[in-house]
Amino acid sequence: MINTIKSKDVSADLAVYFTYLKDQGVRYIDIYFNGGGDDGSFEEFNLIHHTEMDDNFEAIKDTEQKDVPGIDGKYQDLIENIANKYTTSYDWWNNDGGYGNFYLNIDTLEYKTEYHIYITETESYTEDGYIEV
Repeated sequence: MINTIKSKDVSADLAVYFTYLKDQGVRYIDIYFNGGGDDGSFEEFNLIHHTEMDDNFEAIKDTEQKDVPGIDGKYQDLIENIANKYTTSYDWWNNDGGYGNFYLNIDTLEYKTEYHIYITETESYTEDGYIEV
């Protein structure tokens, strides 16, 4: 399911940064997250060129990374705040944890999140009886 971020969650600074990225041919931001044991973090921020992903957030082809500056500092913090607000549907950070990707279309503010949750199952059995001597 594709959802849209509320425009009020995108600051003026971030809107300017998104315009800069679009001018460089970037259309998507891909954020990898990972967590477990009551802690989680957004670990990798990747910029995806407009020719690498379609409007349904499906990869079109594998291509070499474009020569676009990475995300860091103030902008990374602002983007992480958005990702944190919109990746709450499933508990990927507690207990056994999980991982996933948050994809953001910087043109339309549509996003898609893929979650992979770790689950440990336990089966218990009891046996009793009598050993003959």
